[in-house]
Amino acid sequence: MSKETTQELLERAERYGFEVFYDSGFVVVRRPETCDPERTRNMVEELGARIGDVRRLVLLRAVAARAKDFVGQEVWAEEMGIGRLTDSDNTGNLAVKPRENQNGFHSSSHYSYSAEHLLVLTDGCKASTSLEPQPPLREPRKTLFSRWS
Repeated sequence: MSKETTQELLERAERYGFEVFYDSGFVVVRRPETCDPERTRNMVEELGARIGDVRRLVLLRAVAARAKDFVGQEVWAEEMGIGRLTDSDNTGNLAVKPRENQNGFHSSSHYSYSAEHLLVLTDGCKASTSLEPQPPLREPRKTLFSRWS
């Protein structure tokens, strides 16, 4: 009997109707609406026994899914600088094409990065030109220690 990998465990959980995903720092296990309580308990225990590997895999899935929204965007990548995100795969690998150099040379090379080594560059509102501090949006909340300051 071969030992089941964490990927195979996740696939088995999905076949049983469980959804395992990453949400804002949490690993979420959505149980099926109708499931044998014994199977639910066993599956949760198996996932919990491998929480580190489960977390890594569902995080990579989440990064890969979100990266699809950024394909075509400029990025800054370690050891390369500015480039363009051209693709992502289901394991969290991101393909980046370098920006053309000063001589106008276009590189056909693509480099692989993980999200930890990229900054996605998007356009937004213009930064304030004033160096003066902006007033707070609301009055700061009184805290226990504010009485003594």
